[in-house]
Amino acid sequence: MPDRDTHRKISKLLLGDDCNATHAAIDYPYRFLGRKHRILLHDPLSAALVGYFMDGYKGVASALLHLAEDKYLKPRYAKRLMEGIRLIERTAERTAEAAGEIVRTYKLGK
Repeated sequence: MPDRDTHRKISKLLLGDDCNATHAAIDYPYRFLGRKHRILLHDPLSAALVGYFMDGYKGVASALLHLAEDKYLKPRYAKRLMEGIRLIERTAERTAEAAGEIVRTYKLGK
């Protein structure tokens, strides 16, 4: 099962917001139930309500993603997914830097 950081990064990538409050609230029962925490707040209706109250409509989408990730994202795939997300982030940063350099060069050339 993915950790909260993985849930947050996937939400950030797909929704533009990490919805940390939603993920923290959905997994809150872990504090007293441990690995069996999924018996609480891990059904679609409960998760959607938690998401809505914590982060609005993006929270609803993030909460449903959270459930899908818990059910289908196996640890070995989560590691690969996080590597892919890091690669996308690095590529986006380099692209933004290059674009900024092009803009600065263009402005200086005028």
